[in-house]
Parts: sequence; C-alpha cells; structure tokens
Amino acid sequence: MREAAALAVPGQYPPPWPEVYESLDRYPDELLLFFHHVPYGHVLRSGTTVIQHIYDTHFAGVTEVAAMRRRWQRLVGLLDRAGRPRSPHPLTVALTAAPRTGPVAAGHGPPVPR
Repeated sequence: MREAAALAVPGQYPPPWPEVYESLDRYPDELLLFFHHVPYGHVLRSGTTVIQHIYDTHFAGVTEVAAMRRRWQRLVGLLDRAGRPRSPHPLTVALTAAPRTGPVAAGHGPPVPR
C-alpha cells in the first residue's frame, strides 16, 4: 500500500490537513482514493469496503438521476417549444448509459447484495 506522503499531494495543503491526509487512520472516507492506494477490500470507517462504497454510491447516483428525470418530465410541458430540448435530455442519456458504465461494466464483478 502506498502512503500519501509518497504521492506528495498532502504537502500541498496548509496545516493541519497534511497530517490528516497522510494518515490512513485519519483520512476522510470520501477522499481516501485521492490520497491513498488501497485494495477494494479495504474497510472504510463506515464499516463498508471500498468496492461496496463504489457500488452503493454509483447506484444511489442512478436513483437520484432517475428522480431528477421524473421531475424534469413533469416540468417540460410548462416550457414553450423553444425551451424544450430537441435531442434526448442529458438525464435520459445518463440513465441509459449507467448500466454500461458502472462498476459491473468496468469488470469489477456483480454488486454485493445489501
């Protein structure tokens, strides 16, 4: 496992952040992969593994985009024709691509059941 100090990234921040970011014991979970190289099985402070966190946040994001798309579809009728997108809305494109671009598509195996 390569420590952040070897990456020289934490030293770019003012105190007290280098001390926080250099230590695997003190880093914030959401910044772990920015500062450290750890295996997918590494257990985060939350008690879940890195790969499970990736799966969970990917699928939570897909759920959030689906909700945004439903809200948009309720509003689109209120727009005049000039304000409506002529091509598929970006949220529709994102939802269509999500199953092909997530962790499973990247070759990291099926999601772990929760």
